[in-house]
Amino acid sequence: MAITSAVITSIITFVILHLFIEPRKEKKRKREEKLKNLYAPLYTMTLAKLVDIPSDRRMEDIRFCIKIESGYLSTEEYIQFIMKNSRYASSELLLEVHKLVEKLAYKRNKINAFDDSPYVYVDDLTMLVVKEYNQLKKQMNEKYDESELNTGTPSLLKEIAMSME
Repeated sequence: MAITSAVITSIITFVILHLFIEPRKEKKRKREEKLKNLYAPLYTMTLAKLVDIPSDRRMEDIRFCIKIESGYLSTEEYIQFIMKNSRYASSELLLEVHKLVEKLAYKRNKINAFDDSPYVYVDDLTMLVVKEYNQLKKQMNEKYDESELNTGTPSLLKEIAMSME
């Protein structure tokens, strides 16, 4: 009788561990990897590359752009970083990166003769990176920015814009 209850207890413990606890640990580990290997560095790189367009020069909803060629982090390096870590990226992020690559190809091939600006507009990409970064932090019970999660607009840029007024 004592052996039977010990065996049953062991089986129940084993089932609970493998059906409930291990999958949770695995999800948490995957979130940590996504944050560490892609989203935290990408968030920082995105903020470093962003150029906030002054409101008097904005075209409707366009708020963010990146300089195609920059001295410390080229757009190609930015794209390659995302592609190298694409296994951690959402399908939405990969789609936005594809759109960025298309925009760069148009610029380089001078398909739009009226646009000789050294900038590429990246509103959707920026807001997606900011939101997904903060969503991951929220899911991991880490400190995150609620405003950034809701709007996709980096708080740092809001602070800079306010200090310039």
